This record gives sequence, C-alpha cells and structure tokens, in this order.
Amino acid sequence: MHTSERQTPATILKDVFGYSEWRPPQREIIENVLAGRDTLAILPTGAGKSLCYQIPALLFPGLTVVVSPLISLMKDQWEQLSAAGVTAVVLNSSLTESQYRAGVRQVIERRARLLYVAPETLLLTRTRDLLARVPVAALVIDEAHCISEWGHDFRPEYRRLVTVRQQFPRAVCLALTATATPRVQQDIMDCLHFSAAARFISSFDRANLFLEVEYRRPGIEQAVEFISRFRDQAGIVYCLTRNQVDRLSAGLAARHFSVRPYHAGLAAELRQAYQEAFIRDEVQIMVATVAFGMGINKPDVRFILHHHLPLDVEGYYQQIGRAGRDGLPAHCLLLHNRGDVAMARMLIGKKESPEREVAEQHLDAIQRLVEGQGCRRIPLLAYFGETYGREHCDGCDNCRRQGEAIVDDVPESPGSPWARARRGRPLSPSPAADERTVDHGLFEALRRLRKSLADEGGIPAYAVFSDRSLLDMAARMPLTKGQFRTIHGVGKAKMYSFASQFLRTIREYCRENDIVPAYRAPTGEDPDDPSC
Repeated sequence: MHTSERQTPATILKDVFGYSEWRPPQREIIENVLAGRDTLAILPTGAGKSLCYQIPALLFPGLTVVVSPLISLMKDQWEQLSAAGVTAVVLNSSLTESQYRAGVRQVIERRARLLYVAPETLLLTRTRDLLARVPVAALVIDEAHCISEWGHDFRPEYRRLVTVRQQFPRAVCLALTATATPRVQQDIMDCLHFSAAARFISSFDRANLFLEVEYRRPGIEQAVEFISRFRDQAGIVYCLTRNQVDRLSAGLAARHFSVRPYHAGLAAELRQAYQEAFIRDEVQIMVATVAFGMGINKPDVRFILHHHLPLDVEGYYQQIGRAGRDGLPAHCLLLHNRGDVAMARMLIGKKESPEREVAEQHLDAIQRLVEGQGCRRIPLLAYFGETYGREHCDGCDNCRRQGEAIVDDVPESPGSPWARARRGRPLSPSPAADERTVDHGLFEALRRLRKSLADEGGIPAYAVFSDRSLLDMAARMPLTKGQFRTIHGVGKAKMYSFASQFLRTIREYCRENDIVPAYRAPTGEDPDDPSC
C-alpha cells in the first residue's frame, strides 16, 4: 500500500489533531496498519484508539471504512473530525434520504477519507455495491469485542463481517476494543483470521481513575454526598433497573441537581434529547442503566457512580472507562449491598443455558473484585490477563487505607495523580492537573467561551477543545498565534477557526487582572514558527 510522500504520521498527529507525542502503542499500531498488516489493538478507553485508524486514513489513497455499533458514536466521531478539518461520512438509519444521498455522493466522488457505518448497514447489498465502486484501503472494526460470544456485548451481525473482508481482500483490517479478556481476544482473531503476530496490547490500567467501593446505605444521601463534591462537573450514575433509575434521578432532581434519566423504557426521542443535552453540557448528570454510554466519547466526565453492583467485570471496566478520557483525574465509586447479588442472580436466572453459566462466572468475578481487601487494580487487571507490577496503586480506597499507616518516605507510584491519597492528604475533585500553575478564573472564562462557540456551531463543547487544552491555556497563557499553536490539541483547522477568539479572551483576562504571563513553550515546540 502506498501513502502520501508529503505527510507522515507524526506531521498529521500535530498538524491535524494538535498533539506532539504518541501514546503507547499508537505509533507501532499505525506503522503496522500502513504496512498492510492486519492488526488487533487492545487499548483502554481514553488511550487514543481512534487515531490508530484516523491517521492511516489520511495517508491511504483509498477509503477507510469504519464499522461502529452505535449511531451516537459515529455522530461523535464525525463532529470531532469535522472540527479538525477532516472529511468523513456517516451512513446509518438516522439519516434522511437526501442526507444519505449526499453522503453517498461524497464517497463516490472520493472526497471522503473515512466512512462510518453500522454493521447492519455495511451488510446491506446497496452498501456493498457502493463500496465496489471505490478503492477500499482499510476496514476498521471498532468495539471488536462484539464479535465474540464470550464478550459482554456479543452481536451476531459482527461475526458476519468476515464476509466483507472477503469482498475486499486487499484492504488491511484493524480491529479495536478496550475490553477483551484473553479468551475474547483469541475469538476475535480466529473469526477474522488474524495471525498471532497481529496483536498489540496496551496496559488496561487507567491510572487517572480513583477506584472506591462502599457498602450502600438505605436512601440516596450517600449518592447526594458524593455527587455534591463535583460542582458543575459531568458525571454518570449507573443503576441496575429502570425503576431504580427513575427513583434516583427524581430524588436528585428534587435536590436541585441538573440530572436526566436514561433507560430503554423511555421514548427513543426523549433518550436522544437527554443524551444530547449531556454531551453539550446542558445537563450535568445522567442516571442510567447500562443502555447508556457505549457511544459516549465525552472526555470531561469527572465521576462515575455505580449505585448497584454491576453484573460483570467487563461491564464495570467499560463503564468506569467513560470517566477521565482527557487523562485528568476522575473518581469512580461503586455502592453495593447483599440485595444486589440476589437481584443479579434473579436477572441471570432468566437467561438460557449456556449463557446463564457464563453470566454466573462473570458475577462471581465482580463479587471477588468488590469484596477484596487488597489493591483493587490487581484483580481488575488480572481479569484481562494483565499482572499489575505493584502491591499498592495509590489510586484505590484499599491502598489509601493501607497507605495512611505508611511513612512519608515510601516512594510514590510514577505518574499517579493520586499519590497524595496514600499519605493521608485529601483526592481534590478539581480537574486541574497542577493546582499551582492553572489560573482557575481564566479556565472558567475559557469554558464559557468554548460553550458559546460550541452552541453557535451546533457541536459538543469538547469538539472545540477538551478540558486538557483549556487547562494548558490557563496555565501557559499564550498571547500570540505562534504560542497558541503549541497548546495541546491545537491543529491547523482549530487554529484557523478558534485562535483569535481564545487569544482575545486570554489577553483581556490578563489585562483586567494585571497579569504579565511568562509563557513557557513545551519541549520541542517553537512558538515563533512562521507557519503559525
């Protein structure tokens, strides 16, 4: 397969997406895909899976087809790519006929670099006929654990995707997932006929997530107390049943929280409206069953509260993975009592064998996780076949309790944002990565500007800039376009669209508060680059 001679993965990483460094093992995966080798990539949520196919898509001469299970996930990816100046097309059942035809025209005229489709759409004859008219360079299967009957979210139509591979034998195939046990990984590779050398596995550890388990007391005051610590910050509360969702969301609303319910018993239009409100920062909290969240890529979720015991470890891991996707600290609290196990066993009893036996094994594993007295990351990562290399993680309640008796000269875990917890100092819910350098007044001013621009453009706030980008601005206070270009997440398209507004806000804030910024460029960046 041939790629453009003018661009490289590294230049696209910076120029299009505004990032200066790779996350492991992004570069290795991209190189493997560009070499035309089929690849299975297991990366945790928030580790940058999307770039592993979006960057090759901008280098391949043909079309990259991305199979995604949810309409909301496709819409989210399309909005973020559009904001970055990349032409992508979505074809699914939510489109009007004229919208569908417009997307088809972009594909036929070879203006689209990426095509997002649901597996059901891809298997349609008219979609297969459309793809026969254009060169298909890559087939990407997102949420690839849906292929496996041993996964927690098996979808039969995913196993039929092998027929699409047969239609395009020269297209490289990339399968991606964040949640796959060794057994599920092997099932994916067997189904797609991947070789053993095709697998790349990153650590399943999300060091920025603080994991906590408590015995649930009657009523909702425990939930109220926890959520109150995250003023004006987004979070998701998971319940086991629809009735639990309705009762808890009503209770929180009565206490003046900005909250909406989400479950399959609500009308589809209402669910969509509530989800959009959450994505666009018009609602702070979603109380939901597991029906919510798989297609949510909102990077600034600061807390996850499980108000009841999850049914399996994979589901729990996927749900907490919706927090802290921007790499900043987030808090995950699981509440449970003995009645939850009885409720779970009742739900499992309605399943058919052998699905019932698999569900029983999953329930036993989540029970061991919540009842354990040691570091919670050890059994969590072991479930996915990974050995955690430390006795204490600094990032869970059990390690915090053990750490309170440990002297201050014990080495801290490298890179852990929760190291202070082990030393008995309080886990701040503030999203700031470094409290000493971020000007929080400026951060809030930038958040207001971001919301205004997002509403004006009809896109989520994080499609303008993530919290991490705003924190970078609020810490380093760029005053020129050259300086602004070095901010995390500023690519050429966002530079063109947003630099003047954000620079104006920063300058005005500094003038009003008598601040003279001492701008610090990140290592390797040139704020005087004339290309800016």
